[in-house]
Order: sequence, then structure tokens, then C-alpha cells
Amino acid sequence: MAVKLALVVRTDLGTGRGKIAAQVAHAAVTAAQANRDGAGFASWLREGQPKVVLKVTTGEHLQQVARRARAGELPVRCCESSSGWLLAR
Repeated sequence: MAVKLALVVRTDLGTGRGKIAAQVAHAAVTAAQANRDGAGFASWLREGQPKVVLKVTTGEHLQQVARRARAGELPVRCCESSSGWLLAR
């Protein structure tokens, strides 16, 4: 099965595009480092590190996404910035 890094960003914080890009980059690095010993990491690297950025409109929605990912036994990392939370899984 193909492995893809999903990054989930809150849109309700009024964050500019540049700041969002920086937060997503930070979350991607954090998620990769946290999962480098995982079963799918080597194939993820070989496949070009596929990733997708998704958006949610509230913090509650972000927490729902995190709960569903954990329920599906996916690795989840939440990153907080000065303007709020984003999720890397």
C-alpha cells in the first residue's frame, strides 16, 4: 500500500500563506522524523515522499480528524505554532 503524508491545516486562524507554508514544512519534518523507524518510511522515501495538505475550519474539526486517524491506527503528530494547531499524520 502506498504511504502518503497528510498535513491538516486550520483555516480559521487568519494565518497568511507564507506562515502556513512554514508551518506545513515544520509539520512535515516533524512527522518524518517521528516516523523514520516506521514500517512504511523507506517506501515513502523511495516513492518521492508523497504528501497532501488538507484544511479544516475549526480546532474541533482538527481534533475530530486526529481522533479518526488514531482510531485507524495511523501515526499522528500535532504541531502548535503561535497562531494555533496543525496536524501531521
